[in-house]
Amino acid sequence: MTHQRELSGSTVLGTLKDDVLRLSKDMASEDFRLRGLFLLDLTFQPDPAERRFRYEVVVAQTTGQGACYSAETGIDLNPISDELIGKDCRETNSSIRHSSVELAVLDAVYSAFPNSPEDSVLLDGPAFDKSVQRANIVVDEVTRLLCRGSDLRGKEIVNIGVVGNFIRTLRARRAIVYATDLDQSIIGREIAGVQIENGELNEDRIADADLALVTGMVLSTNTVDEIIQWCHQYDTKLIIFAETGANFAAAYCRMGVDTAVSEPFPFYIFSGLTKINIYRASRN
Repeated sequence: MTHQRELSGSTVLGTLKDDVLRLSKDMASEDFRLRGLFLLDLTFQPDPAERRFRYEVVVAQTTGQGACYSAETGIDLNPISDELIGKDCRETNSSIRHSSVELAVLDAVYSAFPNSPEDSVLLDGPAFDKSVQRANIVVDEVTRLLCRGSDLRGKEIVNIGVVGNFIRTLRARRAIVYATDLDQSIIGREIAGVQIENGELNEDRIADADLALVTGMVLSTNTVDEIIQWCHQYDTKLIIFAETGANFAAAYCRMGVDTAVSEPFPFYIFSGLTKINIYRASRN
């Protein structure tokens, strides 16, 4: 199938919602019963050279898990969970009052749909080791899209939603790296020799870049539509690395994303095995 980069006038979130009934029409309602809602108050730094991540993370469970790193704070799940637990998620999204909860629940709905990633990798070991392994997987996808071999010399990459080990690995392969974020606590700082810029510069950086490497939080910050549109406008390749909305990866590749690398919950920050799935637009 031809890789279609247009959004046809629809938002990514709207398309994801619209596709639910079509994808689930022959599936049992039990597959979509909301069994759990969890809120993690997360502060994490896998190694001294990485940024310190401070977020609230909403996790929803049906037959699988969905998750959203929240752009909101002070979420109270009690009234929401009393209303939603035990119900069919496909019928309750309109009543959810927090966007991050809505995204986590929608991600959990998508966990029930069969998907066929082009590749899957299991990571093991302590979190700091898995952080490096995962960065190599992601940057391998960058090099696959931009060049032969592993040398990214002269290629300009913008990391939107800063992950220090992504930046470090890109620079080790000689890429020219820019980085933007909406977190005021890291704007102006340097990570791996790259100064973190305000996300207000996203369009300018995408316009000049060969590739944008974007984290899944662009969905919860409501910037994913414009990022996809700018990448199309400026002929910039796009990779989404998704912990937030990990189960949307195949759908992303139908909506203009060249590669989606997903890390379903539980994330690498927890001990045990971590699964990384790779979806490529050429297969959709």
